[in-house]
Amino acid sequence: MEAGGAGDSGLDADRIEARVLAHLSSLLDLEARNPQLLLQPDLFREALVLRNLGALSCAVSLKGLQGIAIGCEKGDGAAEAPSVRALAVAAGPEEALELDLGPGAAVHLWKPERLERYLRRGGYRGDRRVRAELEAGLSLRVRSPLFAEGSDRRLTAVPGLAAPFAASLSPLDPRLREAPAPAGSWTLEGDPRVRLEPETARISFGRDLPAGSEVPLVLSAGKLSLSFTARIEAPVLLDELEAKSGKLLARARARLEGLQAGPVEAVLRRGEETVARTRGELGGTLELDAGLGRKPAPPEPLLLEVSWNEVPVRRQVLLEAEVDLGAGVEGPGLRHVGHAGGGDGQSEPAEAAGRRFRAPRPRPGGPGARGAHYLYFDLDPAFVPGGPTEIAVELLDSWGGWLELHYDSCDEELPLGGAYKPTARVEVKDTGAVKTHAFPIEDSAFRGRQNFGADFRIAASGPLRVGKVRARKAEP
Repeated sequence: MEAGGAGDSGLDADRIEARVLAHLSSLLDLEARNPQLLLQPDLFREALVLRNLGALSCAVSLKGLQGIAIGCEKGDGAAEAPSVRALAVAAGPEEALELDLGPGAAVHLWKPERLERYLRRGGYRGDRRVRAELEAGLSLRVRSPLFAEGSDRRLTAVPGLAAPFAASLSPLDPRLREAPAPAGSWTLEGDPRVRLEPETARISFGRDLPAGSEVPLVLSAGKLSLSFTARIEAPVLLDELEAKSGKLLARARARLEGLQAGPVEAVLRRGEETVARTRGELGGTLELDAGLGRKPAPPEPLLLEVSWNEVPVRRQVLLEAEVDLGAGVEGPGLRHVGHAGGGDGQSEPAEAAGRRFRAPRPRPGGPGARGAHYLYFDLDPAFVPGGPTEIAVELLDSWGGWLELHYDSCDEELPLGGAYKPTARVEVKDTGAVKTHAFPIEDSAFRGRQNFGADFRIAASGPLRVGKVRARKAEP
């Protein structure tokens, strides 16, 4: 609860509500004209509160309500003080309070003497901004596409970015005209790598700002100041990867909407070796020769680095992954999941034909659905999901029946959105030999939607004995 509650216990709630509701008589049609607005008494503060419940911003003109409008934006956490700012003052009953309310915004409407009493008691958790703005008769306002709509508390930026950022001092009295402060009177404190350029109405962020960091900043003009936080994100999104026709295809999307287009450079490395290099445009698709279709090599991650405005974004890329179940349940880029605990994927070590394997554990009541035995597998998130994939399963041919693979696919028309799409069946003939069966896949998604967060599972009609499992991006 905010400071200021002490001393309020003697207030007569019914009397307060009657007095506050008297102010609503000239505003009764406000909600009828705009149903996304809600106007109601705030008995704790002896004020009115106007809320925008909609998803769009709206302009509001309140006539017949003499007083002061205070914007209140809640903090991100319960312990964080709300951000409050003076919005407007109506000095006489014939004047109007002109307000712009963003989605979810709340405005407190005060009688001047009640606001003064509330501030003296430490209301708004002692926020000094409101008192300073009321004393100056000015409101410090900022406009930038980097701020979330309706907010001046937090903005999102990327290293190396220069973006519009306009600051002004707006009179609280609507009869006066807005007069921006001289360019030299603005100061921005917090981090020297973030610079304000009042002459060009822009704010710039250094290339060495680390992605994922939060930078507290304070903008000041005279006695008025505004505190806000800049969240620094990576400038490029690399969430659409595909391996196809011998190449790694990566779409480099801008993190921020409206981020200026420009050239990007992509480099694919294996250790210290440069595998491929290319240039393209932000928002376009980059093509790098990944060596697909060549002789399989031991699985090892590649590093994809895409640079925009000399700011690099890096992501590990796996084109191959494998696990040897005779040696354990985890391998480079691939692990066997669901083997312990309950569920239909339990398994245990097994020995046969002089080899070590992994076998489904006998279940009470027999095999799972369709009389099948299952082993589940989870690919590393670095494994490229898009494009043709081949999954090879080494097993002991120890029963007569069938074998198939169920994989998390892009086929949304299938049950469960294609999370268990089956491949063509392979016949198993009980020869007693160790064999490898390859399953080609064209429409993999590998989003972890199967039991245990798995990307695919091996299904068999008989007693599975599995050795190595290998997934690789390959030509169809």
